[in-house]
Amino acid sequence: MTARIALLLLCSVAVAACGSDESGDPGGAPFASRAGALREIGQLAWLRIDERVLFGARNGDARFIIALGAPAPSDCESGTVSVQEGVKARSFEYYAKTGEFRYLRSQFSDCTPPGNAGESVIRGILERGEEAEHDPTNVSDSFDQYAVYGDEALGSGYAQTLVLKDAGGTVTAETTEELLGSVEWRDADIGRVAGSVLTRRLVRNVPDAHSLEWRQGRADEPLYVDAGLGQSLSVEGPYAWNSSSCSADSGFRRITAGIARDDDGYPSGGQLTIVAGSESFTATFDAGGNAVVSFSNGNTVTLDAGEVRAALDQPACW
Repeated sequence: MTARIALLLLCSVAVAACGSDESGDPGGAPFASRAGALREIGQLAWLRIDERVLFGARNGDARFIIALGAPAPSDCESGTVSVQEGVKARSFEYYAKTGEFRYLRSQFSDCTPPGNAGESVIRGILERGEEAEHDPTNVSDSFDQYAVYGDEALGSGYAQTLVLKDAGGTVTAETTEELLGSVEWRDADIGRVAGSVLTRRLVRNVPDAHSLEWRQGRADEPLYVDAGLGQSLSVEGPYAWNSSSCSADSGFRRITAGIARDDDGYPSGGQLTIVAGSESFTATFDAGGNAVVSFSNGNTVTLDAGEVRAALDQPACW
């Protein structure tokens, strides 16, 4: 576990991987530049819908503490959890679905899950729901689910803090992840489609201080992901970030992507387009993961697969 946390987004010292300007600010490189393209592609490693990392490093990844696809703990060694469950009507916000859903709403107060050796503490509200009339024996029957993190009315998220200690009891890593918003998704025999409006805050206090706020989707426009069979992936919608290692809030970008991924989750074909204000670029990937990036100003750069993977493994703005 310690090795995983140690991998948490330490920016590479190489300018090409970090996307830094001459001052060392990863956010300072011009959008329409090689370093800017690597920064923008690398930041997509923060995008997520469920338990799967969408871009890169999906095996043993350390960017995420909260397992979106995992059920909430039902008991605590210390602290408390109150659970409410039942069936209720729900109309989805991000795509057309109205029906009865079995739901489980858990409210945590400084909860340390059983068998966790005091390393993890959970706070806030998590509600998970699934279609009540789903027939799991019918492979052609779609299956709708949702997750609501935190209480948007109060501005309070669902958070988990992970603390690691060495044999002497000294804290070697302390990181908190907080989610606020919701995700709705449909599983079918042709893959999964999902919509989300979700804010994610990640704060690391030990061994050094870093923070990130990642926003995917917004109230007037969710971010949509269509994960087909195999490794095909389509993404469309707005996103933004604000990090302690970059000079300013990114402002909302917009992504439109239709790509293939290899077994490790890295691009292996297709295109993605990122629009930031009046600027944009399109990255076209070959089967080996190399990319040709065409900017809206007419310039073009080529990125090799190693550069793309490094950018996704260590996002610059964190």
